[in-house]
Amino acid sequence: MAKATNLILTVVTPEKRLVSDLVVDQVWIPGAAGELNVLPGHAPLITTLDTGVLKYQAAGSQKIEKAVVSWGYCEVVGNQVNLLTETVETKETIDRARAEQTLKVSLEKLSGKEALSDFDREKYQRKIRRAQNRLQL
Repeated sequence: MAKATNLILTVVTPEKRLVSDLVVDQVWIPGAAGELNVLPGHAPLITTLDTGVLKYQAAGSQKIEKAVVSWGYCEVVGNQVNLLTETVETKETIDRARAEQTLKVSLEKLSGKEALSDFDREKYQRKIRRAQNRLQL
């Protein structure tokens, strides 16, 4: 049962739930404007997520859990922290070889002689960020 000094974290994608109503002491969220640290008593907030590493500390634990999330939304209301993200991956579900290959190909595309559209340049930059975050876990 959550105390007033705890948060309740839920992380969902269109396909799965990473956590549902998990009691946590704090959460670090990769927001579009930078990393947000949410503690009990945080002001109400709705913000967009950026590709990055979500970190959270389960209540009473010293261990920091990590997962890579992609674009989405975060809502903080009362002691509830809800993340709706396009994808979420943990260390156990990440294919490191695939992430390394994606990073290599994307870096080659950006540094290559071939002219890229703004859309393609942004696409490869997002792929690089996501691969780097995957490899960081």
